[in-house]
Amino acid sequence: KIVLMDSRSGEEGAKETKKLPGNQQYFPFQSFSDPLCVEKIPDKLLKQCTEVNGFQKPSPIQAQCWPVLLTSDSSGQHRDVVGIA
Repeated sequence: KIVLMDSRSGEEGAKETKKLPGNQQYFPFQSFSDPLCVEKIPDKLLKQCTEVNGFQKPSPIQAQCWPVLLTSDSSGQHRDVVGIA
């Protein structure tokens, strides 16, 4: 499960955190042909994953994390991800 939280504390952070789950840019990539995946992942990397390595779809951690890592906010900042197994 992925939990998105704004890094700001207090009321401002809580307000921004409520907006995150509804942002479709953070939805997991279900396949390598997902429109946002194709748009955000360099073609060379997609070919490496699919043609060279033969992966059928992103791994669960890739599917969850890539959209978060590759999406910037209105100020151009990206989010960090912590994965726990």
